[in-house]
Amino acid sequence: MGNYHVNANFKEKSGLVETNLNLISFKEDDSHIVYAAALDLSGYGKTEEEAIESFKEALEEFVRYTMAKNTIYIELARLGWNVSGKDKKVAHPPSFETLQEKNPQFQHMIESVPHTVIRQPMRIPQYA
Repeated sequence: MGNYHVNANFKEKSGLVETNLNLISFKEDDSHIVYAAALDLSGYGKTEEEAIESFKEALEEFVRYTMAKNTIYIELARLGWNVSGKDKKVAHPPSFETLQEKNPQFQHMIESVPHTVIRQPMRIPQYA
């Protein structure tokens, strides 16, 4: 499995917050899947390239929708992210170990499915 990078750039008036995101790339039956447990988002396709593109679209839609609803940091907190800052929000994803502890299905997948883990920088619009 390739070591692919997913770049998601979101430009807002108030700037961007940079964080890191662990992506899991694996194959199931005849499909390639890229999964971000920290966001519970995935992309899929017949090839890894299609899965990466599908994931990028899912990530962009997640950020676009939650920004439009003004709920991005609420949703990230619900997903276990550490959200802090009064004037300017900062968000850090849960550790890989925490994700495994809190999600038995994810833990099982990590233990039983051949996969690649990619640590990927991610940019999230920052509120002023």
